[in-house]
Amino acid sequence: MKMYLISDNVDTLTGLRLAGVDGVVVHERNELREELENAMNDKEVGVILLTERFGREFPDLINEIKLQRTMPLLIEIPDRHGTGRKKDFITSYVKITRLQESAMQEARSKGNAIVEQHKKALTHVFEQHKAEALIQADTRIKAEKTSVKQQLGMANSKAALELKRELGAAQKRLKKQLFKEVEEKLSAYMKTEKYQDLLVKYIEKAVAYSDRGEMTIYVNPTDADKKAYLEEKTGFTLSISKEDFIGGIRAVIPERNILVDYAFKGALEREYQKFAFGGGMGSGR
Repeated sequence: MKMYLISDNVDTLTGLRLAGVDGVVVHERNELREELENAMNDKEVGVILLTERFGREFPDLINEIKLQRTMPLLIEIPDRHGTGRKKDFITSYVKITRLQESAMQEARSKGNAIVEQHKKALTHVFEQHKAEALIQADTRIKAEKTSVKQQLGMANSKAALELKRELGAAQKRLKKQLFKEVEEKLSAYMKTEKYQDLLVKYIEKAVAYSDRGEMTIYVNPTDADKKAYLEEKTGFTLSISKEDFIGGIRAVIPERNILVDYAFKGALEREYQKFAFGGGMGSGR
């Protein structure tokens, strides 16, 4: 290890060069900083000698470097103008500097231990918090999934109910339309000869059922124009009903309190009640 001089004057540099100490002369703050950095980066330099003028004019710079670097040692020496320091100030300075270095090293060591301890504690707290957060997140996700399933189930049930209502209403409309068309076709059928033949068959069946006993046979008011033809054809006296039962006949057997109903109205009502659309769409009631 060698010493290196940074001087503010040529005389000091010349004197120390005679003693085998190399160095440089600087005057400005920037020059001083640059030479200090160069010397500190030189691994062969163990001690940097500074003339006292630098310590008086740039104390902040000197102190900054002393705090940042423990090696090499910075030692201020008197220049050609002398010094007011004690004779053993260099020895004392080295001792103080080493004490400072030792204290700083111990402080750094304790500081590092405290930092490491806090780091471990914070890491443990973080891991605990992370684990708890994951558990809470998992619980929340499961709850959200359950809630979504319930909401979907409710929505599906509501949609299914609404669809069922709409289908029921549509079936009801279609059913009414269908039977309206049936009534229209039935009305057209009642104007044909086949309808008259059917009335004759109904009358004959009713008479046979009564076993030629007392009976009143009614035809619909709309079939009044067919009364004479039917009486001639069956040989049975007919009555015109006051109630409109669309078509067909009705017969009453008073002694047995029986109604023989071959009226279209009752037949249509029964068929209307029994009718249902295929495909599980309901009865349409």
